Amino acid sequence: MNAQNNLPAVRQPKKFRLTQEVIVYQEKGKAFTTSLIVADKFGKRHADVIRSIEKTECSEEFSQRNFALSEYTDSTGRILPMYNITRAGCMKLIMGLTGKEAVRWQEMFINAFNRMERLLRQPAINKADLQTAIARQKAIENRKNETECL
Repeated sequence: MNAQNNLPAVRQPKKFRLTQEVIVYQEKGKAFTTSLIVADKFGKRHADVIRSIEKTECSEEFSQRNFALSEYTDSTGRILPMYNITRAGCMKLIMGLTGKEAVRWQEMFINAFNRMERLLRQPAINKADLQTAIARQKAIENRKNETECL
């Protein structure tokens, strides 16, 4: 199936920058990786990873949900295509790769998605709530100290 024909082009957010440490990131409460990261970590040419995504045999629904066509700006200023990939898409793409290094990176991607998804499930704490919680804790500690002094 040609995934590229089924997906809308989405420009990658300006804040996203590929670094050595990032293999999974979050956007709008969901965990993703990119075709750039997969290519880098598995030692593949990015063009080959894109070709693999576009030739992946899967339903149109699976393709649309798990491989979102996007773009990035390379070091020379060119705007080039890439894919944002969900956990399911990543697993479909990378699980066919073999070798000790591929297995090591497969495990790292699985662990990174697990960590990111755990973080995303944690309730968000805004600054006001945090300050209120700290103030309550201090009040409890002060009352405890006053009681001990009597």
